[in-house]
Amino acid sequence: MTASVKSGTWEDVELKTTCYGCPAGTCGMLARRVNGVVVAVRGDPEDPFSQGKLCAKGQAQLMMAYSKRRVTKPLKRTNPEKGIGVDPGWVEISYDEAVAITAEKVKHCRDVDPGGLVFATSDFTTLPWFLPSLLISFGSFNHTSGGRAFCGNNVHPVLQQVHGGFHVGPDFHFCNYLMLFGSNKGAMSNWAAVTATLEMSRARRRGMKLVVIDPWCSNAASIADEWVPIRPGTDGALVMAMINVMVNELGMHDVEFVRRLTNGSYLIRDVDGHYARDTGTGKPQLWDTADQRAKVYDDPTLASPALEGSFVVDGEPCTPSFQLLRKHLAKFTPESASEITSVPAHTIRRLAREFATAASVGSTIDIDGHTLPLRPACAHWYKGISQHSQGFEQGLAIAMLNTMVGAVDVPGGLLADTVFAHHPEFSENSTWMGAGSGMRERDGLVAAGKIATYGDSFPAPFPMKDVPNPYNMSADSLAAVGSYNSGLVSKVNVLEPKKFNDKVPHNPMVYVQVVSNDLLNEGNPKQQADFHRKFGFQLSIVPNIDETAEFADIIFPTQTQLERLDMGANNIPDTMGSTATNEYCINLRQPVVPTDYKHNVDIWIDIAEKAGFLPAFNQTVNQFLELKGEWALLPDGKYGNEQLMERWIRSMTGGKLSLADVAKEGRIRWAKSVQEKYPRPFYKSRIPVYYEYFLEAGARVKATTDALGMDWDVSRYKPLVDWYPAPGHGRNENGFELFAVNYKWPFLTSTFSNFNPWLAELTQYHPYVGKIILNRSYAQAHGIRDGDRVVAENQRGRRVEGVVLLSECIHPECVGMDHHGGSWAKNLPPRRKTMGPHFGELLDYDLKNLDIMDGAMEASPKLRVTRVG
Repeated sequence: MTASVKSGTWEDVELKTTCYGCPAGTCGMLARRVNGVVVAVRGDPEDPFSQGKLCAKGQAQLMMAYSKRRVTKPLKRTNPEKGIGVDPGWVEISYDEAVAITAEKVKHCRDVDPGGLVFATSDFTTLPWFLPSLLISFGSFNHTSGGRAFCGNNVHPVLQQVHGGFHVGPDFHFCNYLMLFGSNKGAMSNWAAVTATLEMSRARRRGMKLVVIDPWCSNAASIADEWVPIRPGTDGALVMAMINVMVNELGMHDVEFVRRLTNGSYLIRDVDGHYARDTGTGKPQLWDTADQRAKVYDDPTLASPALEGSFVVDGEPCTPSFQLLRKHLAKFTPESASEITSVPAHTIRRLAREFATAASVGSTIDIDGHTLPLRPACAHWYKGISQHSQGFEQGLAIAMLNTMVGAVDVPGGLLADTVFAHHPEFSENSTWMGAGSGMRERDGLVAAGKIATYGDSFPAPFPMKDVPNPYNMSADSLAAVGSYNSGLVSKVNVLEPKKFNDKVPHNPMVYVQVVSNDLLNEGNPKQQADFHRKFGFQLSIVPNIDETAEFADIIFPTQTQLERLDMGANNIPDTMGSTATNEYCINLRQPVVPTDYKHNVDIWIDIAEKAGFLPAFNQTVNQFLELKGEWALLPDGKYGNEQLMERWIRSMTGGKLSLADVAKEGRIRWAKSVQEKYPRPFYKSRIPVYYEYFLEAGARVKATTDALGMDWDVSRYKPLVDWYPAPGHGRNENGFELFAVNYKWPFLTSTFSNFNPWLAELTQYHPYVGKIILNRSYAQAHGIRDGDRVVAENQRGRRVEGVVLLSECIHPECVGMDHHGGSWAKNLPPRRKTMGPHFGELLDYDLKNLDIMDGAMEASPKLRVTRVG
């Protein structure tokens, strides 16, 4: 701390911390503090994620710490009635009383049925360790968040199988042609938003072409060379048609990559679609054209595996999977895809040729003494593709588009954030420093390593998982090739358990809310309110009373972003190796605003101590923070969050660094080697283009659900990627002819932004915020004028009302609304209460809206829009 020479100023310093204005929490920040008050923040120029810049959300963070709307004392509910708009009758109580009341409730739950606790959190900073530590020490497996419904459902499980990573981004340094499907990567959205946007701008300046496929002219589309409007939920059909053109019409795919680094050369038994396995080793076999016989995939004499032909192995007719794929692709003609997507056939053919040409198959580049494949074209996808009940295969299709040209983890292609990491000094001490990192394999195929599986606490779908009887409220075990099921399942299960034949756990006892607001951020709030009323006790640890917290029985005030201490502030598995940077970085968030409020971790530790299960919590913290030796927690000790962060840093650096050491720079960082940045050329594991294990996964799901008497669809467990229509496709009944689409603004992130008055004020100056958006030609044909009040209604009669804005920036068959609109919490900033309709009102908790493969929730229902009056 440095004293200023100015009269009356005893402190004027600039302190390092990490922004938390969005869930990613990646950006290094400098906070200027004068006499104990933070007066300004800016990007840290030494931080690779912010590069000296902050977005609007980051700049506005100081408004949260000093907000007069925040909770200042623990609160107890006195009104037993719960509901939207119902006054809870809050009374202030002491911290000790709040701990005692909560501890009694959670102890009872743990004693009677630990599975009755649900932990609702989107605190991505602590997600890798606090979430599993809390749940496992308690004995519950119930995690929920709005992100589980729409976010990465068809992203993470696909990436774990194709890249061996958890997140991906374009190689902005060498990419010349980028396609974005339902993604705003590089346009102030998605992970590592600031640095990705900066790198996108540099790539665009040097000539990279950007094509955006989206029903909505998104932030990314607005800066693109080309925006291709598409019917929602049909991207997979377009992509499969592109691949068909590239493979079957143009022959512009990377044949050698497909031959040697995919399972396209694996032999498939004609009789059952399974691999032709060696009878001795059980390994998949290929046909070597060099000596005309079958060999296992890792046979050192394997010279030239066949991609086409018919062969007989052990008396069984077999076909290479790539030949099956080529035949399957043939049905996806550009003409048929045009009927599905509304994208003209000639556009589909042109995009296919442009993409394949830009990929420059066969080209190489020399980097630091390594000659690497150069594939300067790739496709990226995210939330827009995930939020459909048939989105899983669409993610697989887009990943296959990159695979067909070899644009996977090589210069110019789509890069996993972290596959291989190796800190030059500390690599053996911790998963996050590189212990056990790299690509694993099974049957010669890519299997995600430790970082991509959150230190093995977030299992990948491959190698194939067991399918036990459901063990949590969302029946995650039934998402056999995904990561989890969304809150759709848990809500339906708790409210209508007979739909699962009473075989899925559904005993709601305690709901714990931390950095989460599902009532606003997921589906229909009235159905969610019914769900919350089922819980005997709700604990909310929040800085502000949001829509979900209004259902709480006890509220604890907690720290805001500038008051928190968090190592791994940037959610290590997700962004530690953000592909827009040339280094690995683990940021520290340190408090820059003096406070008496407690971190949510400290509050839970006090509750665990009072309830008598702190030793179990300590044990699981040791496991998930990988605390070893002298840095491990003793079973009967009590350690605060600051002590945990100190021990974590000490343990991961072998005692070489302390919390104070890391605080000086604000991070642990190291430059990436070529293998760390471009891992694909350093591994032989193959990428699946034929998902053979889906057959067995589907059989296991069917066996489990049949035994439980549950009706569960397994029809999509097929090895070849396909496209399936969502519930509303091909049906325009009674005027329900518009697909709902929702979108985010780069200056807002759900509840992270809701209580910030600066951001609320900013929304007042954006013409689209809070409006219901209709295509101008559609509106005019139906007598709707700009500024009219309209009602948007789904087929169950759920409706929202708002002001319409006419635009050419939306597909003619769509109606658009903010993902952020319609907040109703009583303590919101005044301007925040005028942000239009709540999109979630139109999303029903109905099993027909569930993606049975990855658990996502359908977010494009068919709507009818009519003028008011």
